[in-house]
Amino acid sequence: METIRTRLPCYRCGYDLTGQPVDGRCPECRLAVVSSLAAGLEHAQHEQVALRSPRRVAVALLAGGLCTLACVALQLGAPMLLTIDSFLGRTSALPFTVRKIGWIISSLALAISALLMHAAVTPGEAALRRELGGWRGWMLLGTWTWSLAAAAAAAMQWWQVWLPDSLRSALPWAGLAIQLPGMAAMLTGLHVLLAITGRRSQAFTEARSARQSVQLLNATAALALVFSVASPILQYKLGWVWLAVTSRALAACLAALLLFGAAYLVTNTWWVARALLLPPMRMDRAFGSPD
Repeated sequence: METIRTRLPCYRCGYDLTGQPVDGRCPECRLAVVSSLAAGLEHAQHEQVALRSPRRVAVALLAGGLCTLACVALQLGAPMLLTIDSFLGRTSALPFTVRKIGWIISSLALAISALLMHAAVTPGEAALRRELGGWRGWMLLGTWTWSLAAAAAAAMQWWQVWLPDSLRSALPWAGLAIQLPGMAAMLTGLHVLLAITGRRSQAFTEARSARQSVQLLNATAALALVFSVASPILQYKLGWVWLAVTSRALAACLAALLLFGAAYLVTNTWWVARALLLPPMRMDRAFGSPD
């Protein structure tokens, strides 16, 4: 049985692993010895280094997925209710209440998610930060931007009395639309993080499905933005009321697709996060993985 003959500190806790078997574990924190060995190898091996805090990374992954689902569900409630009222030819105060509450909760949830993501990829997670590169910044910037945009949309709720009728009518869709760039940036960073964590946890199928959900969300959000912007222009600038209603209906259908994509993202992100908490992968099984 091969043992460690030179001084090798544990990558996680710093314990001296001299004399420990190569296929053993650290007596202090139970991290696999091969993970500490991989930490000192070439850059190509860094992705085999076990995470220092897999639980925090798993929580950040779940926070990103759950927050996306919550924001989509909360913020689509008011536009969907307004679309139904438009088809039925009635007015109701319920959409305005749902809109206000949805924007406020979304802003707070996104801020919490950003803090969890920041805590997950700390300087101590050197190998993970190296793999993420600049995408970490995109993920955090996108989450904070999305949060601030939701807060701004909520603030507009109190200022809408000074807005013209056309802008006041478009506010539900506009509030969602101005948040889409932040949403896209956050999801793009999450897409890369899912690829990395899926490779580390060997949850290849679930990570691939989650990344496909991200692509679906970004594409659907872009189309929803087009139809949302087109609706008030068609109705108030060009006077094409029926075409505007049709555009609004298409935006509502895309909103339902957004909700489905967000739910699918949460399901697969859950499995990747769960796999992260299992024992670290063996190096002899890591190479040639089908991703």
